Amino acid sequence: RPRLAPSNVYEAMPKRPCPDAERVDGAKILLALQNYRPPTNDTQREWVNQHELLKMVKAARKSKPRVFYLLELLASADRDGGGFHYAHGYRVRGLGRFYARGASVQHLPKSMRALLCHEAMEDVDFERSAPTICHALCLTLDAEAPELEAIVRDRDAWLAHAACAKDMVSNGWAQDQGSWHPRLHALRAEMRALDKALLASDLSAPTRAVLGQDAPAEPVRRAVVDTLEDCAL
Repeated sequence: RPRLAPSNVYEAMPKRPCPDAERVDGAKILLALQNYRPPTNDTQREWVNQHELLKMVKAARKSKPRVFYLLELLASADRDGGGFHYAHGYRVRGLGRFYARGASVQHLPKSMRALLCHEAMEDVDFERSAPTICHALCLTLDAEAPELEAIVRDRDAWLAHAACAKDMVSNGWAQDQGSWHPRLHALRAEMRALDKALLASDLSAPTRAVLGQDAPAEPVRRAVVDTLEDCAL
């Protein structure tokens, strides 16, 4: 994973085509889920360049009050001998990615994070992470998913054609479905089929062991996706 330097923060990432014939190794997915052992604490180590941080604090006083408050918290955080501080947060049911609370570089804009942290930390940004993982699961479980594949290929084009915003795809299932574009209905049907197939497969066993054997299908799938994303990190 390349380190992010301030000079390449705004470089556009090349879009990778979604391979049609590439086989996803279901055995490796199951192995990752079975062997996944997240940290049991509620902290993660972070590092910032103090000199650049203080410069940002001064600039943010005038223009970015919310960011300024966060920068002040970071500037006053206790640090170890290597200059790292500990951000507090959580993992949902102990699974998946770490969500920071309070003072954390996780809440800073990417450009600021790159300037402050590139000397000691790497900023990893998965492009279309959840749809890509869900599509890989569909391939593993032999589930047809043309809408997911289209999103992985070119999310912006799919969103424009389906006339919906990005957050509708990830969080909009509870909204009024009467006004949905047919492709959004088709995507929802694909996700339901994936939930059903995943719950019936051995891939969900490690996650259900944590969430409970009677856990609903959608939370299980979300936890599986978060876990695989954390494994990739």
